[in-house]
Amino acid sequence: MRPSRVMFSFVAVALVSACSSGGNGSLPSQSGPSDVTAITQGTAVGHEYQLTDLGTGVPGSPGLQVAGLNDEGQVVLNASRGQLSSLPSCGLPNQLPCGPPVALIYRNGALHVLPPLGKGQTADVSAINDQGVTGGFSASAVTQYAVVWKSDLSAVNFGTGITPPNSGAEVDALDNHGTVYGDSFNANVDIPIIFDSDNDGKPIAPCGSSVLGYYRSANNVGVGVGDELLSAGGTAVMTCPPFRVVVAPPNPNWLNFGFGINDRGDIAGRLSVGPTKKSFHPFLYHDGKVTDIGTPFFPGDKAANGAADGINDAGTVVGWMAAGGGIIGPPRVLPVDPRGFIYCGGRTIEVNTLLPASVAKDWDVIIAAYINNHGQIAGIAYKGGYPKGVEHAVLLTPMH
Repeated sequence: MRPSRVMFSFVAVALVSACSSGGNGSLPSQSGPSDVTAITQGTAVGHEYQLTDLGTGVPGSPGLQVAGLNDEGQVVLNASRGQLSSLPSCGLPNQLPCGPPVALIYRNGALHVLPPLGKGQTADVSAINDQGVTGGFSASAVTQYAVVWKSDLSAVNFGTGITPPNSGAEVDALDNHGTVYGDSFNANVDIPIIFDSDNDGKPIAPCGSSVLGYYRSANNVGVGVGDELLSAGGTAVMTCPPFRVVVAPPNPNWLNFGFGINDRGDIAGRLSVGPTKKSFHPFLYHDGKVTDIGTPFFPGDKAANGAADGINDAGTVVGWMAAGGGIIGPPRVLPVDPRGFIYCGGRTIEVNTLLPASVAKDWDVIIAAYINNHGQIAGIAYKGGYPKGVEHAVLLTPMH
């Protein structure tokens, strides 16, 4: 399995306007008042965010991975999956054993199970569009099938891809026009594919079978973003179609990931910064320029890491950053003081400072994984404080 992405009501219009105003309206610096979250047209506007607890998963599961958020506030999630850059939520020292893998969707105030294709299989979800259609895979002990779940939660089998023998496939992204982005793999290759709706859903390789990698996200104007697998063992950020290397590592063994793309073609992701591939920062790609967002919550900590996981059409970026001393192994250890962030107009603010004080005292938002065009954020928070509390998935919604 490839690494998982790492991985609020319309008061958020102020936040959206800030990022699209060319920097005149932007988030305050981290040293500013915690009750001010945006500056729009020169006027400070205070916001607080309602936290909806999406829970800890199904019985036996120690936590949920947030896998997608649409503009309707619907969230897709996976039980017993890690969120922070392949770090598992279970199986670590002093943590619960891993529970059963289960794919879920949160809508209409409740969690619903996305069923696997058949008995004895498990399901995993990776994407959701604004119509509530979701995508992922269903797997047996030997085969993995790409799956789309319709809005009535019925599963449609898209097959095992184009990479025989022993091929497998999954759905990685969906747009609002019915395009299904995925990848096809066997023991030797992994190829980004599109399931062609004009040809009975048969998979095609839009950038050719020589391009190795997989999608992470797609926008609504026909561009997917993901990772190109380099022959030297590293990864570069790519778009496909058209195939284009957007961010290439300076060292081919380093790892750059593209996690989100908006309809303007802006990309959010993870940038290797050295001196080893264990060192990385969140980045924003805009108008041909890569901005290293850095780790401003941990000034002077050269070992601090982070990733930008999501971006909306206004260019507001969300993600996480953590102090040095954890996250990637071996050995795998818990990250040190991870914090979810919002980046807008060149400024970064900690998500937890946007919660009402009565909520923030009980919750630590460690990851802001997705942001939709209404400003809602889906992510991961610890109830009772990190790391001794309990990991929950959450949905944050701006309040008047």
